[in-house]
Amino acid sequence: MKRDESIRRLAAALFSANGRAGHRSLVHAAGTAHWCRTLGREFHRRAPGETLWLGESVPPGIDGQPGSRAAEQLGREAVLVVVDARDGFDPDAVGAVAGTLRGGGVLLLLTPPCAEWAQYPDPQSQRIAIEGASAEALDRRYLRRLIRHLETEPDILRLRPGHLPEPGSPSPLVSPWTPAETEDQQAVIRAVERLARGRARRPLVVIADRGRGKSAALGLAAARLLAADPLRILVTAPRRQAVDALYRHAGTALDFLPPAELLERLPPADLLLVDEAAGIPLELLERMLEQYPRVVFASTVHGYEGTGRGFALRFREILDRRAPGWRALKPRAPIRWAADDPLEPVVNRLLLLDAETATPAGDPGTVDLEWLDRDRLAEDEPLLRQVFGLLVQAHYRTRPSDLRNLLDGPGLAVAVARHGQTVVGALLASEEGGFPPPLSQAVWLGRRRPHGHLLAQALTAHAGVPDAATARVGRVMRIAVHARCRGRGIGSRLLDAFRQWAAGRGLDVIGSSFGVSAGLLRFWYCNGYAPAHLGVRRDAASGAHAAVLVQGISRTGEALSVQALRRYRRGLPLWASDYLQDLEPGLLWSLLAPGGFVEPPAADCLEEVVAFARAHRGFEASLGSLHRFAWHGAPLQSARGRAATGMEPVLVRVIQGHGWPESAARLGLSGRGEVVRALRTAFRQLLDETEQGQRVPSRRSSIRS
Repeated sequence: MKRDESIRRLAAALFSANGRAGHRSLVHAAGTAHWCRTLGREFHRRAPGETLWLGESVPPGIDGQPGSRAAEQLGREAVLVVVDARDGFDPDAVGAVAGTLRGGGVLLLLTPPCAEWAQYPDPQSQRIAIEGASAEALDRRYLRRLIRHLETEPDILRLRPGHLPEPGSPSPLVSPWTPAETEDQQAVIRAVERLARGRARRPLVVIADRGRGKSAALGLAAARLLAADPLRILVTAPRRQAVDALYRHAGTALDFLPPAELLERLPPADLLLVDEAAGIPLELLERMLEQYPRVVFASTVHGYEGTGRGFALRFREILDRRAPGWRALKPRAPIRWAADDPLEPVVNRLLLLDAETATPAGDPGTVDLEWLDRDRLAEDEPLLRQVFGLLVQAHYRTRPSDLRNLLDGPGLAVAVARHGQTVVGALLASEEGGFPPPLSQAVWLGRRRPHGHLLAQALTAHAGVPDAATARVGRVMRIAVHARCRGRGIGSRLLDAFRQWAAGRGLDVIGSSFGVSAGLLRFWYCNGYAPAHLGVRRDAASGAHAAVLVQGISRTGEALSVQALRRYRRGLPLWASDYLQDLEPGLLWSLLAPGGFVEPPAADCLEEVVAFARAHRGFEASLGSLHRFAWHGAPLQSARGRAATGMEPVLVRVIQGHGWPESAARLGLSGRGEVVRALRTAFRQLLDETEQGQRVPSRRSSIRS
């Protein structure tokens, strides 16, 4: 009882001190399961507000969720968050719930004793375990680094059985920190109001750390706008819970639609508010930008699911191209806690949410390549921050859990390119496959999906090569080059190093799978990779179709690559007019580059194409020949590096098979007549530029242009 009273006095004093200062504290309690749960219950009893307990075993009477559902807590606020890491330490969950704490609150982390924790069974290890490598056999570099920081960070209160700090004289509990509007928040509200009433195509981008009142400002601005005018305001975000704060301040019912549904229905709106934009695929954001004349994009800089820094870098390119008059605001002053709050920087350091890339000095064209020892990487905090910061910059959906995979993922290797001491490039590779034939056959039949072997499975189950998973496969999981150093061959040098690494390990096939774009395809083509498969549905994370590109580096691997390419060539003409009808013409043009889809057209086919292009032969009467010629000539020109300019009518109407109204809408033309004229022009151009393997029929000379 005396122990419990000491815990209650300590909790009361901590909540009271935090409430007066507007601070939030990280309390690390390491001990037995019984002691940790007792401490958590006593903190709950003294908490002057709502408690959220994250774990698999939540005490009765306390609001709790398993860590896997932490994202559902976005938009709510709490004064005590308990994270029971004895049920597994989930970095994504901790990153999510830390932002729900308001000033005056406490984040209570319950763990096994530090000396035992790294060897303690950790259910979260199962997330990165793969077929052939059990969770128990994984390295614990991530947990060792975490423990080191928890034991040395100056702004953490450490509690241990028998070692509780003396709280001093009891202080009366005070109300938690009361939010107050900041000048930054007022600036956002004014900017949203100006956007709603001003010129179109001047989008606003609001990027800040959590707790800066972005969502609240959007809600307040919406309320003011609706009080003055009957505007139509739509709201979208990755999850409905992410905009709870927006709705609390809007004071009215705004229509919410998930991003995919919004773009499918395209309801009219005077203003579109996009919250947590870094959690939405860039391709969807670009389509919102195209469809709605007045849009506000708000996002978090150091987010638990997608970083605003990587998002801002990549989205800026789209904004500059689509809406050069766009404006950015970066609120800095926190609204839900004091400016000198100690919790935010501590959590950022623990999870590397604030990892930044270093800026290279001098000419970054000269680099040294090195494969890193991951034991050393886990111990070298400055190097780790550079590597992870580079991955964050290059891929805006990087999560805190990706750091755990970087350090502990089985069969993973890390290469870096350095300019002096600055990391300007990084590549993460994994070894996959090598399955016995019965397992590979089961994958091909769709009966098994061995965890963690993405590329080996894709070649077998999707590309359709039955014995591909028996081969030893090397996969590029991530490749990143510093934004200031791209176009200097650093990425290609990293791929060369990867090929040598794979050959040295006796692998058969190397490749990667990624959300496809025209630029990425050019990069991989130029480095000797060929397509093996294209996902027929857009990936939920990237909003893009996932492409698989491979290169054989052994006799077995070369044969597998040839088989996969043959199946790709056989499938794409069917997919293009079905699953890929909505694919952007420029991207489809890049996918044609491997060529070899059809044999050269016969003389009578060419004659019909000439009659359509240079005279007045009807489209429907010529369609069979136009389709065959398009699938021969367009890939030939794409492979030669010719731009898609002028070929859009052929791609949209003939290759993708859109009807006349849809083709006209996609091409920005008035109707069938203009589309037909555009098609004649495009086929004339294709005839002129395509090197025929035979003479154009002599009858061509009698056809008037």
